[in-house]
Amino acid sequence: MERAVEIAGAVRAASLTLAVIVLVLIAVVTGVFVYIYTTGASSETGASAGKAVVVMRSAATVEAVKVGAGYLELYVRGLQGEHKIDVIYVYNEHGDLLAAIGVNPPIKLEPGEVKRIVIPLVMLHGELFQTSKIRIVLATSSGVGIATGVVDAVTLRKVKPIVIGLVAGRAGECTIGNLWTDSNYIHWVYVDLIKGEYKLRYIDGSYTVDAQGRATILVNVSVLDLSRLFWTERYNLGPVVVFINPYSASKDYTVRVIDIYGNEYVFDMKALVQDSQEVVIDALILWEDLWWPGTGESLDNYVDHVVRFTVFTNGTARIEVVRASGCYLHMFMFSSSLPDFNSVPRIVDEYVANDYMLPPEYGVVYVKSHAAVVPDDILKHAIWDPVRGVWVKDWPPVFHVHILQ
Repeated sequence: MERAVEIAGAVRAASLTLAVIVLVLIAVVTGVFVYIYTTGASSETGASAGKAVVVMRSAATVEAVKVGAGYLELYVRGLQGEHKIDVIYVYNEHGDLLAAIGVNPPIKLEPGEVKRIVIPLVMLHGELFQTSKIRIVLATSSGVGIATGVVDAVTLRKVKPIVIGLVAGRAGECTIGNLWTDSNYIHWVYVDLIKGEYKLRYIDGSYTVDAQGRATILVNVSVLDLSRLFWTERYNLGPVVVFINPYSASKDYTVRVIDIYGNEYVFDMKALVQDSQEVVIDALILWEDLWWPGTGESLDNYVDHVVRFTVFTNGTARIEVVRASGCYLHMFMFSSSLPDFNSVPRIVDEYVANDYMLPPEYGVVYVKSHAAVVPDDILKHAIWDPVRGVWVKDWPPVFHVHILQ
């Protein structure tokens, strides 16, 4: 019972609190520097993770901050002593702790040396959209800070948003390799990866219904046990659940999902880099394609369409198809500027009419054909590349997309 309460509590907290922290992928911004109001200041303290952060006088100075694709890029100069930065604390203007971000491996800073430090915005709370400034403290795990700076949060809110799109389409014939779908029987969801908000539309012939809300973002939570949740709690997760890898792809990370019948699905996210500073975010995105605004109770597992989504500080994204099943056709969309939400039916019609091909600017990365089961249907007409017009032969299917243009 204690475990049930713990897991259910974690999911409720994610739905109500963690869901608002998604500030991922602030894109198409290069060379933008944010003015720092205070740096390497005199001794100051702030509550963080139950202990005070003491900033050493003149230990280091934050000389500049650059806005990147989903992260802040700090340039820190060591002034005296040798230090290892392994934790970053971020506060709002009222002194409330927004995040305590581990740096793995730690960054060694020597006198006179300038180091680049990446802070993924996904780790901050949605309060970034409410506050005017954020205060950053670079510190050691012992709670001693070596530099601090205050950044204008208003500047961060002006950057161009970026979204992912997930489309599910039906067909009269559920046979493997069938790429056809009817735009009169589709549903799709766009997820704003800055605010963490989604928009969903469900078209079933003459019936159309819309929904909007916040996606569920799980940070430092690696298990979703649906069997311990009431139906209303499952429904409140929304159509999309996102697990954030706290190691930023620098270590292996495992996510487990337990469906309403007790079946367990294990997703291993293998390390992709040695230095976590190369990665903005490493996330597992799960879409329950039977979630809809009605009162149906078909929310069984949230593993209908699972994608590993990794964004790097060099302006590229890695998209890996992890799992997909069922008689729905699935489209995964990602671009620095997706087409208008209302234009998806037109895009689907164009896709069908043009021999299942689309121009790259539409942002449709891949299509999972009807009846195909990933990863089981290896090399059996499972994943289609609508830009090149070919079946994907590499397994697991991985796509690389440039974010910055």
